[in-house]
Amino acid sequence: MFYTHPFYSYDDINALCPECIAGGRAAKELEGEFVIRHHVSQAIGKAQQDELCLRTPSYSSWQEAQWADHCGDYCAFVGYANWEDLQRQGIAEGIEWLDFQPDPEDRPYIRNGGSMVGCLFRCLHCGQHILHVDLD
Repeated sequence: MFYTHPFYSYDDINALCPECIAGGRAAKELEGEFVIRHHVSQAIGKAQQDELCLRTPSYSSWQEAQWADHCGDYCAFVGYANWEDLQRQGIAEGIEWLDFQPDPEDRPYIRNGGSMVGCLFRCLHCGQHILHVDLD
């Protein structure tokens, strides 16, 4: 099993093994990051920033990945979300928006593989769901 999603480095890397990612060896030896540090909250401590940027696999997006934080920590990436699924699961009503909040009439267009992709995060401490809308 190999990781083939975003890794930001001067070298062109095709795949990384999970053990090299988790231990930090991949980021250190290849001088790269999985999440671009200046795209995450700087209010979170350096140890947590290192864990996220150097040892946490990222997700693919139209733009560079944005990472949600809540309760003083970075959130877990749950996955790509369709608005209809969020409504069906009862998550949509209490969702917090990471940055861009589409108008209610445009929210049905949030879907995996569409022009508005929902990237769902969950707070590690309180369970709050946060949605980042990635636009093509």
